[in-house]
Amino acid sequence: MSKFLLVVTVLFSFATFIVLWMTQGEDSSGISQPSASMEYAESSQSAEKDEESGEADIGGPFTLTDQMGRIRTDLDFRGKVMIVFFGFTNCPDICPVTVATLSSLMELLGDKAAQVVPIFITVDPTRDTPEVMKAYLQNFDSRIVALTGNTKSIKEVADNYKAYFAKSAKKADDSGIPAVPDSQTIEGHAAHGAHGEHGAARSEADYLMDHSGYIYVMDQEGKYVKHFPYNVSEQELVDELKPFLK
Repeated sequence: MSKFLLVVTVLFSFATFIVLWMTQGEDSSGISQPSASMEYAESSQSAEKDEESGEADIGGPFTLTDQMGRIRTDLDFRGKVMIVFFGFTNCPDICPVTVATLSSLMELLGDKAAQVVPIFITVDPTRDTPEVMKAYLQNFDSRIVALTGNTKSIKEVADNYKAYFAKSAKKADDSGIPAVPDSQTIEGHAAHGAHGEHGAARSEADYLMDHSGYIYVMDQEGKYVKHFPYNVSEQELVDELKPFLK
């Protein structure tokens, strides 16, 4: 009898070992759990799919007010290539250069300029009212659209374009540049301080804005194509736009 019990015990132990071996790597629900290497492979594949989409997350919808006081949305410009940049009318250097470049660009494009719309979005909506922006642009190409709005709307648009801006710790006087610069010629175009008629009034309004200076090219469907530094040449922009123009 003891020999029989010994045999039974050995067989039971062997069967238990087989069951444990077969169920190794399964949870209580009986579903196999992926290994760490499998999880890494799956996450890598997901990342590759995102990269393969080829679409940069830049741009998006907006509802702002133009220099004529009209409400404009991004949908108003469908069918045209948008050349978007962010700046402000009291900007002493980058902005007037950019506006002058875009004015020259429209001239170089000739008849094809009708397929392009330069869009100047202010990062200083407190001072840049529609009237101020209209006055600022009067000596540049009339096809440039200036957009302003409330602070929240401007921040949302800037975030969508990954554009940086913030009120500078410096005042215009501290920079060595007049808060309201005199008219000056830049590549054949006059650049004006937006508040020239109030030049005598120096107050808390005499501040500068720090901001990124990129020029964004968006296709006819509002999708991001490429961005350039503010000092890009008109010819470089023309070359970039050629594939999109008929």
